[in-house]
Amino acid sequence: MNRNAQAEYEAVLSLRLRAYKEANKLEADADLSSAIAPLDHLSKIAVLFDGDRAIASVAIAFPETQTTLSTEAAFPDGYPKNFPPKDNVLEVSRLCVDPHYQKRGLVIRMAQEVYFMLITSGRKYIVTSTDQKLLPLYKRIGFRKTPFKYAHPHLRGIEHHIIIGNISAGTACRGVNPLVWGRIYRDVVLFSIQKGYLQMGFSQRLWIYIWSVPFGIFRKLVPARTSLAVTPFGRAEPELPPHQVPVLRQLLLSTKEESEDTTLRAG
Repeated sequence: MNRNAQAEYEAVLSLRLRAYKEANKLEADADLSSAIAPLDHLSKIAVLFDGDRAIASVAIAFPETQTTLSTEAAFPDGYPKNFPPKDNVLEVSRLCVDPHYQKRGLVIRMAQEVYFMLITSGRKYIVTSTDQKLLPLYKRIGFRKTPFKYAHPHLRGIEHHIIIGNISAGTACRGVNPLVWGRIYRDVVLFSIQKGYLQMGFSQRLWIYIWSVPFGIFRKLVPARTSLAVTPFGRAEPELPPHQVPVLRQLLLSTKEESEDTTLRAG
């Protein structure tokens, strides 16, 4: 493996270790190997770097029908029949932010990246799991809690709920407060329409544009809060000098496909 690629992946593992120890989801003496997710080798990992330090990250798996997903731990006999088919979902795991960089908009930035990958993948659903503490946050951004839960085998057996997100949270503001839609989904949807990644009918596009106007005005009138959530989907918030802007990179761990991004192997 390329030395730089290995260093970047280890930076992600170090981030996970710091974040999950802080949240008491890993033992105090856990090492880097404890931070490797089972599907890292099949995932794209979106990660923000501040210099050489990974400060926010999320892993996104693009499963095929035969792929065994992490959330299947809740279902000994496989997903229920009423679950979306695997080839129509993304599985999101290991969303984390460095404890010293919290409350700076980085969770929103990672959510935007996940939603953008959902759009460009042509799939419609996101499947993930969360503990009780973070469940309200996921509900606010449009995820639906299912009746299913399990003891997470890699995070100290903490009870996790299976939750599902739908592409309509962004394209139709379904299940999402309009203010939340403007903060998280607006820029991603407009960017995807502009680039041709998202196909919509005239009435749906008109709705998006009408709803977008107030948020555009709001941004011009209200100074941006202190944030490192720099995004390619809209203006930086705030507009920082280039040397102060964290760099987003995608680490492609799968050996099945080639990409301009760094190719890695987990482990």
